Order: sequence, then C-alpha cells, then structure tokens
Amino acid sequence: EEEIIPQVEQECGKPNSPRICRTVAGYSLAGLFATWTALNSSAFSRIASASGSLWYPDFAHFVAERPLKRPIDCAYFSLGSKEAKTPSRLLRNVATGTDEVVAAFRSKGVPTQFESNPGNHFKEPALRMARGITWTIASKRPIDGSTPHSFSKSFARENGRDPKKAGRSPAARDAESGEGC
Repeated sequence: EEEIIPQVEQECGKPNSPRICRTVAGYSLAGLFATWTALNSSAFSRIASASGSLWYPDFAHFVAERPLKRPIDCAYFSLGSKEAKTPSRLLRNVATGTDEVVAAFRSKGVPTQFESNPGNHFKEPALRMARGITWTIASKRPIDGSTPHSFSKSFARENGRDPKKAGRSPAARDAESGEGC
C-alpha cells in the first residue's frame, strides 16, 4: 500500500480533489481480500466484492467484531444464485457468509448494496465485476451523463453479448436514482 499506491498515482496521475476516493475490488478470493482491506487498511474508502470467498471460516464473525480502519463510503457485494449449490461443504456456506458480511457492513453504517446474479461462480465474472465497480464509483449522476445501465449495455456490446439482454441490475437502478455511493 505504501509503495504501490504512490507508484500508480505517479504513473496514472493523482486526482485533483481534496477528497480522494479509492476503490478496491475483487472477484472470488480477491473479493474476500477487498472486504478484509476495509478492516485493515485506510487506503480505500469503497469496496466491491463479487462472488467473494466469504465462506472462509469465521470471516463473517471477524467482520462483525472488527472496526473499520476508516469510514467506508460504500460497499457492494454480489453472489451467483447457484453458488451455494456445490458438493463442497465448506463452499456451501458462501450465501450465509455473504448475508452475514452484508449485515455487518450495514450495522456499521456503511451504505451497502447486495446483488444476486443468475448462475454459478463462473458465470460472467467480468460483467459482474464491472457492475460492482460501476456502482462504487458512480456519483448520483455521472458527469458525462452516462449511467451504470448504459455502461452495462456498452460492456455487453463490446464483449459480443446482446445489449438488450444486459438488463438493468439493481445496482444500476440504485445508481441512476441516486442511491449509489
């Protein structure tokens, strides 16, 4: 954190804002890490965890008991509707773990979005991650007039999917209505 963030900001430019909002996002085990980061680092104020490995033993309890390292602007979590339907006893707890982590963030006063996506862990990870990141960085109205919905449509189009089927996720509707971070 002390080496990488300054290097990235030097190469990509540091935002011209007195209030820097950094988002940490991850899918699967990286989603667990993004969630863990909110409790252990003051570098990020927004998190997105898509299909996070929130089944990890005692992690939900850890989140509930540990204070945030800094105020968190918002948190986004998503999970595939079929992820808990697995032969692995350990991984079957992912839905319960995710529900408990979402509840813990909400109890800490963090505006938190949960989205259930159709399919299993491996269904459209790039689109699901894009939805989470979009929700966390979307202001009440993006400066360029675009919405997370139009982002999803263009993402679908660019990746060979039918944009009409991209649909409006609950996160997109929240961001359009000003409910996002």
